[in-house]
Amino acid sequence: MRSRSTTPGGFGFPEVPDNLIAEPTLLWRLAATGGQQQVEVSYLTSSLNWKSDYVMVLDEDDDAAALTGWVTLTNQSGTAYENARLQLVAGDVQRVQGNMRPELRSRVMADAMAVQENAGFSENAFFEYHLYTLGRPADLMNNEQKQVTLLKSDDFGVEKKLIFHGATHYYRGQYGQVTTNQKVGVFLDFENSERNGLGMPLPKGVVRVYKRDHTGALQFIGEDLIDHTPRDEELRIKMGEAFDVVADRRQMDYTVISGCVSEST
Repeated sequence: MRSRSTTPGGFGFPEVPDNLIAEPTLLWRLAATGGQQQVEVSYLTSSLNWKSDYVMVLDEDDDAAALTGWVTLTNQSGTAYENARLQLVAGDVQRVQGNMRPELRSRVMADAMAVQENAGFSENAFFEYHLYTLGRPADLMNNEQKQVTLLKSDDFGVEKKLIFHGATHYYRGQYGQVTTNQKVGVFLDFENSERNGLGMPLPKGVVRVYKRDHTGALQFIGEDLIDHTPRDEELRIKMGEAFDVVADRRQMDYTVISGCVSEST
């Protein structure tokens, strides 16, 4: 019979091999003929990500606003990027995951090439996406989250609308008064164009809207998620439901045309 000891313990070695690596590590071995060589290495990581958010401040008359766009960078890749060139690819970029189901996402790229000019983000069309390049070197430490300004517009036109949607189903008879005291949606519409004070393609993100009250303090009045929006496109942001405005839905006329067709007004 053999007995097995249950006493906790460990193994000790007088030395370990020089090539023993305790953590998962990617190594490259290069063979060169001599002299100075320039090597560019590109790889993908799922732990270096970004998202965009927007802050809109509505004016007193609800017909103009200011907008600031922010990029939030998150680095959990296990390494730091110092004095790096930062580029963001915005769009629905398809990636195949381990379960073979495609994932649509944006991408972030950072390398150690310093940028000469000191500026914010510049935008360029890139394939069927948009590429945003930060015009100054950036530091992104491991396990760090930081924000960088993407865009800023101090004045652009908006239009406030109260919208009450019609019936979402077919009427199959004569009802008269259908519903009363229904909520009415409040929306802000604006055009993402240069003539309106904007014009940069907007990456997908949450727009949070504020307005100053009678004391001058900023109050949060609503938020909505916008999709990737190109230049010269219209945006509609839902703020919420109106407090003092309600709506009634009333059937004014109903006509049977045939056994399968009817007309309702």
